[in-house]
Amino acid sequence: MILDALARLEAAQHAFIAALDTSDLTALQAAAEETRAALSDIRVDETLRDQPQVRDRAQAVMALIEAAAMRVNFLTDSNTRRIQALAAATGTDRVPAYTAAGRIAA
Repeated sequence: MILDALARLEAAQHAFIAALDTSDLTALQAAAEETRAALSDIRVDETLRDQPQVRDRAQAVMALIEAAAMRVNFLTDSNTRRIQALAAATGTDRVPAYTAAGRIAA
C-alpha cells in the first residue's frame, strides 16, 4: 500500500539526514538505497492522492526531502569554498572542473 511505502520513504529520509549530519558514508549509502526501494514501491494513483492521510504523509515526506536537499546544498557549497581556498593558496585562479567527458584543465 502507498502508506507503507511513504512510511518507509519517511524513515529513509530521516536516516539520510542523520547520515548527512554525521558524515557517515555507509549509512548514507544505505539510506539512499532504501530511498530508491521505497520510491519504486510508490505508485501514483489519482484516487489515492485525494485521501487526506496519503496527502498528509506525502507532504511530511516532501518536507524531509527538502531538508535533506538543503543539507546537501550546504555541504556542496562548503566543499566548493574549501577547494577554492586551496586553489587560491596555490596561486591558481580557477579550480579544475569535471564533466562527463573528463577533466577540464584549469
